[in-house]
Amino acid sequence: MVTKEDIIQMVTKEDISHFVEGIREATDKGMLIEAGWGVFREMTVPKEADADQLHEMKRSFFCGAMHMFESLRIIHEGIDQKDRNRLNLIAGEINRFKTAMELQFSDVEGNA
Repeated sequence: MVTKEDIIQMVTKEDISHFVEGIREATDKGMLIEAGWGVFREMTVPKEADADQLHEMKRSFFCGAMHMFESLRIIHEGIDQKDRNRLNLIAGEINRFKTAMELQFSDVEGNA
């Protein structure tokens, strides 16, 4: 079994640098949470998971991100404009997900 320590020893400064750049690129494209979901899915979701399970797990992932982001918005004063723009891109991503969820639930409630 691979331990946390094994993984830490395998990760190089170049790996970390590449990872950080990927985060910046995803953030600048307004896709940070989607990119995080992709990593989370690859690391934790069984390959045989069905569409319903994937949908529910993604919804849970985004809801956690939404909670964290809304908490961060409270403390956003004092950051520079570039970081404020990045926060706005994250807000847009969360809002798109929120709108999709609202539409899904309004369809369910309308059919109930």
